[in-house]
Amino acid sequence: MTRKPFRFSLMAHGLPLVAACFVLFTVKELVSKPANEPQSPTYAPVIAPFEARVAGVGIVEPRSELLELGTHLDGIIDTVHVTVGDQVKKGAALFTLDERETRARLASAKAAEQEAKVALADAKSQLAFYEKIADPAAISREELTRRRFAAKRAEAVAKEAKARVKEVETELARRTVRAPISGEVLRLNARPGEYAKTGVLAQPLVVMGDTSILHVRVEVDEADAQAVKAGMPAKGALRSAGDKPVDLSFVRVEPLLQPKGNLTGDANERVDTRVLEVIYALKENTVGAYPGQQMDVFIKAEDAP
Repeated sequence: MTRKPFRFSLMAHGLPLVAACFVLFTVKELVSKPANEPQSPTYAPVIAPFEARVAGVGIVEPRSELLELGTHLDGIIDTVHVTVGDQVKKGAALFTLDERETRARLASAKAAEQEAKVALADAKSQLAFYEKIADPAAISREELTRRRFAAKRAEAVAKEAKARVKEVETELARRTVRAPISGEVLRLNARPGEYAKTGVLAQPLVVMGDTSILHVRVEVDEADAQAVKAGMPAKGALRSAGDKPVDLSFVRVEPLLQPKGNLTGDANERVDTRVLEVIYALKENTVGAYPGQQMDVFIKAEDAP
């Protein structure tokens, strides 16, 4: 019996062979893949310290709140006197705009003031000379009246020149932005050579605040607002130290509810709600707290919400 020669067929032999290789490869990968080990959380979870409590998200801020400073006048920034992290006193210079044009006008105004003073002294001298003449026939009444009005006019011009000097001096002083309070420079967006504009800016030129004591602005959902009582104790934990809650001191409640601003990323979180803001103070020795950090805060409640 004659045997037929073997002929390779793509459909009959090639596809089953490819499928078998794919199956073997998949089995090998599954066998060699290491078992998934349980992953520990990056940060320790926060443990609620009170049985009856109201939870909220807090933002660390200076006790003065954040002061976003601008400039009184438009102009090119000439000198920046501080750096980020500096502790400054109230009234300390933060940055100065170009003063050359203003100083030139001030010099001109002072010269005009000096000229007005000389003219006033001359007018008063002439008036005094005419008033000392004893003989009424030596000077007419009209001339004496004219001299008196000339002295008054010179006095008014001198006052106007003095006021003009004060005006330019005030403008010169406004070209230097100074610290409204004693505190720390937290952010600096003013740089020499840049143009500073007045008004509300997307990035304030200087952000500062009194960081001698840090506050926590806690946002409590409006549904839980009735359970919050003024003076109730609270504990908070930084996101990086959930296992180390710290005591918070009550400062005040801001009774005007605001739209929710701080988001936690929770899938069930509502963004169309309003919140009650409660202010607490951190202890001075709280380690690792910086303005702008988030805290998980639990406020003790008389009854569970």
